[in-house]
Amino acid sequence: MRRQARINWTTLFCVVIAYQLLGTLWYSNYMFGEIWVIGLSKSVEDVGAYGVFIYLIGIALAYQLNIFFAQLFIKENIHNFSNAFFRTLKLWGAFFVPLLLPLFLFSGYSIPSALIFLSYTIACLAISSFGITRWPAKR
Repeated sequence: MRRQARINWTTLFCVVIAYQLLGTLWYSNYMFGEIWVIGLSKSVEDVGAYGVFIYLIGIALAYQLNIFFAQLFIKENIHNFSNAFFRTLKLWGAFFVPLLLPLFLFSGYSIPSALIFLSYTIACLAISSFGITRWPAKR
């Protein structure tokens, strides 16, 4: 009987924390926060009104996404960053970009805000690909 590869749960936890840290920096006024908020036609207070709830949703979704990626990399025998990253980009392009384009085009999102969001997402995919392939579970 062939042994199944396992998921390194500590790595997934660290990847999710990295998502949150990157998002905190990415959307801060030190980087792109002001441009992003202006592009949404909102104020900082409007965005901050969601409170902790939005972070909890982000953590739960990031954890679920990375469980999916870890299982996919195991199933497809992907062990290096470049293969993992291009695989996540293909999936993201196939499933999420078609859903996001109408949102960006018809909801008042400005082009800079959309680009900031898209670049953050690509950075998160790189974090996932690097973390999951770099620190797999021990057999």
